[in-house]
Amino acid sequence: MKISKRIVFMGTPETSKIYLQTLLDNNYNIVGVYSQPSRKSGRGMEGRDSPVSSLAKRNSLPLFNPENFKSHIEIEKFKNLKADLGIVMGYGNILPSTILNECNLGFINIHLSLLPKWRGAAPIEYAIINGEKETGVTIFKLNNKLDAGLILGVKKCTISIHENKDDIMSKVNNIGKNLLIDILPRYISNELNLFPQIENNVSYAPKIKKIDTKINFSETAIKVYNKIRAFAPLPGAWFNFNGERIKILSCKIIDKKGKASTIISDDFIIACDDNSIKPLTIQREGKRVMKVEDFLLGFRFSKEDKIY
Repeated sequence: MKISKRIVFMGTPETSKIYLQTLLDNNYNIVGVYSQPSRKSGRGMEGRDSPVSSLAKRNSLPLFNPENFKSHIEIEKFKNLKADLGIVMGYGNILPSTILNECNLGFINIHLSLLPKWRGAAPIEYAIINGEKETGVTIFKLNNKLDAGLILGVKKCTISIHENKDDIMSKVNNIGKNLLIDILPRYISNELNLFPQIENNVSYAPKIKKIDTKINFSETAIKVYNKIRAFAPLPGAWFNFNGERIKILSCKIIDKKGKASTIISDDFIIACDDNSIKPLTIQREGKRVMKVEDFLLGFRFSKEDKIY
């Protein structure tokens, strides 16, 4: 039986698709889907739908791909949906007050951190970079401030020292979709007590730039290790060697000292500020991901070579 409340879903990347599919699987009444416009990608630079747009099309859901909500026409399109509730996960567009105030149940957002920690676009990456031992999912009510609204529910999970971004993403999305389905009926029926975020505990996770993924081997080995985990497998943490950009997708810490940012062994151990790291999987520019042993078969270097 389809749940009667009219819901608009807003999301764009692959991880957002998980939550739209969960709503469909649980018979929620999705009257509209908003996602970023198609972007040109690939060798042919052809327009490619976002994962959420593709899912909406496969399920014959009304789909909207505005660049923004600055035009009166786009606002009217939204109003015509007569939505009771908006659910947002990784949409990528700012929602003006005219949209936020249109639904009688407001908008709720699914955020992959334990708010108010790591508000912003890259919470999982920042949690791993900073050596956090736990993270989770927070579902909160949207307002005009960045990730600052009243909280509907929170679910925690651990971060293992051996897990990378993909591992954590999979874990938090699994608990996130269950949390959404657990709290949504109670929110709709006004049986949920919302609570404020503790502003003293705020930290921010801004959008990742290319330079943020560059490895600095002058930092401690654990910091280098965490950065590599945080960007694996995509976009990949990288360094420059002889003009080539090389990504390290996994590594281990080695109790071996040397001059920071220097190759100190024939099996490609790289010295950091205190100890060293040994890459385990590597990707050269334009090449496939490979084990370090295969990488070394076709890679020329000398001990004491500097890495930048």
